[in-house]
Amino acid sequence: MNLISMAKQKDGFLGEQALVLPPAIVQRMKTDPATSILYITDIGYYPKAYNHFRERETPIDQYVFIYCTEGRGWFSLDGQKHPVVPNQYFILPAGLPHAYGADEKEPWTIYWIHFGGTLAPLYCTHRTCRLTDIKPGMHSRISYRTELFEEIFRVLKLCIPSLFGIIALSQRVSGGFFRASSGRRRRSCKCSYSLYEGESGQEADFSRAG
Repeated sequence: MNLISMAKQKDGFLGEQALVLPPAIVQRMKTDPATSILYITDIGYYPKAYNHFRERETPIDQYVFIYCTEGRGWFSLDGQKHPVVPNQYFILPAGLPHAYGADEKEPWTIYWIHFGGTLAPLYCTHRTCRLTDIKPGMHSRISYRTELFEEIFRVLKLCIPSLFGIIALSQRVSGGFFRASSGRRRRSCKCSYSLYEGESGQEADFSRAG
C-alpha cells in the first residue's frame, strides 16, 4: 500500500457536520405510510475535504446525493470515472458498487445526503445517473437548500431529537434539494457538530456515512 492510499479518509474533516439517523428511526420511516415515500437516512457537510475517498464494493440500499460547491472531485460508477467541478451535483443509485473522492490538488467542499423511499428511483436510476449543473440565476433556490442543512443541525443542537421533528426535516430537505433548479452562491454551514441518539437509546452508526 502506498502513502497516498494510506492517507485517504472517509470523514474526520476540519469543520465537518454529520448526522446519521439511528436504525430504529430509519426503520419507522420505512414502514410509516406518511414517510416511506421519501426520507433521508444520513446528511452532512464536508468543507475542503482533503484526501476524501469513499468506495463501496458492497452496494448499499440508500441513494447518495452529493453537491459540490467548491473545489473538485470525482465519482466512479460501472468502471467509468467522472470529474466533478463546483456547482454540480450527482446522485448515485442504490444497489450498485461505487466510489467517489476529492481532487488531490483542489479538494471539494460538499453537501451530501443518503436517502431512500418508494419515490427515490424517480430521482436516479442506473440509466439516468448523471452530473447536473446548477447555474446562477435570478430564481435560484440554492440558499434555501443550504439553509435546510443548517436547520436540521440546529434542531439537534437544541436537543429536540423527536421522531416527528426528524421526519418533517427529512421531507423538507429531500423535497428542497431534489427539485431541479438553477443556483447561486452557497452559504456555509455554521452549526456545531452533534451526535444523535434515537428514541430506543441506540447510538447512530457513523460507519455508513459520507
